[in-house]
Amino acid sequence: MNRITIEKRVQVISALVEGDSLRSVVRMTGVALNTIQKLMADLGTVCAEYQDKAMRNLNWLALWASLEQENPMERKPESGFQYPGWPPPTTHIVSSRP
Repeated sequence: MNRITIEKRVQVISALVEGDSLRSVVRMTGVALNTIQKLMADLGTVCAEYQDKAMRNLNWLALWASLEQENPMERKPESGFQYPGWPPPTTHIVSSRP
């Protein structure tokens, strides 16, 4: 069974990541459509395995707490400078139509 080179795989994956369609990647690289689809399936499996190993035993509570501390919507403007529209409006406009 023939294998495509690593350089060709990188070229195919780069084109797909950039948003090119499968058929345009076939035309640009000369790699068969079925080969590209199999490469995508293999890449998905490898990415899933990586994320499964990399995302184990994370301290999600600490991550969430750090995100809650830096909420940009609750940040006050610096003294002497007012952001346009600060503070954000809290009232809602209601339509008069039923």
